[in-house]
Amino acid sequence: MTTTLLTLKNWFARFIGENDYSSLESVVTSLIDDAHKEVASLSPFYCFKATDELTTSSGSVDLPTDLDISHIGNVKVYRYDGTTKYEYERVDLDNLSSYDTSDYVYAIDFENSRLKLPTDVTVQFEYYFVPTTLSDNTDTTKFPIPKAIARMAAFQYWQSFEEDPDQAKINLDFANSLIVQAQKRNKMSVPYRAIKPYGNRQEGFNE
Repeated sequence: MTTTLLTLKNWFARFIGENDYSSLESVVTSLIDDAHKEVASLSPFYCFKATDELTTSSGSVDLPTDLDISHIGNVKVYRYDGTTKYEYERVDLDNLSSYDTSDYVYAIDFENSRLKLPTDVTVQFEYYFVPTTLSDNTDTTKFPIPKAIARMAAFQYWQSFEEDPDQAKINLDFANSLIVQAQKRNKMSVPYRAIKPYGNRQEGFNE
């Protein structure tokens, strides 16, 4: 099931007490897109999971351009030899050269956005990606509880544009509740994933 940007905009308008979003046309899209990406960064949600086939040359290859660094700890590198799956262990970049070419290890070169291995090989790179930018009303999200995105955008609106801490807190609380529901649903789908609850975002509020 997918939800369009237009639907998210309409929810957002309702959450900030407007009949529609027309008075905020210049900012609503970027608010929702930012909220979409922030929500995706909170946990390794299954809907933002992808696998690329990467082949190293001289021991390295570019990382996927949409890799979400927030979930680098959930990356998996593996290859198949017939029906046998070989999983690679991540090691420190500085130590990679100490391993033999037959060792199943890899390292991440963050500075150059490269995957590095002791030898040239084709591997499967399983990772979580930054959601595609939402810019057109027909663009969609597969996030399991999409109202969390609209609530997060409303929180950002009340915090940054209206500077209303009470309304900001209300929307943040709603967003947190929906995100927790999404995390629980995600955990059922991917039981081996560690769910990281969304932290307190109320710093700076005048209570």
